[in-house]
Amino acid sequence: MGEIFRDQYDRKYYFWSNEGDEPPHIHVRKADSFAKYWLGPPLWLAYNTGFRRKELRFIEATIEENRELILNKWNEQQRKLHPGK
Repeated sequence: MGEIFRDQYDRKYYFWSNEGDEPPHIHVRKADSFAKYWLGPPLWLAYNTGFRRKELRFIEATIEENRELILNKWNEQQRKLHPGK
């Protein structure tokens, strides 16, 4: 798992090191709450367990603010897993 960062509320933003051929996405977790977003565009909530709507709006804004960082980390990981692609 590659943790990218934590937000001010200690939510962890990460992706698994090898998620097959899935398109770019990000997982978010805090305690027993989980969410997954496809990065698109547009940003799209794949699933949510436990986060309230207000929290999801904050998470979405955080992802948008950090989209470039997230995509750079995603692409870096993909190059390691699939050299020459």
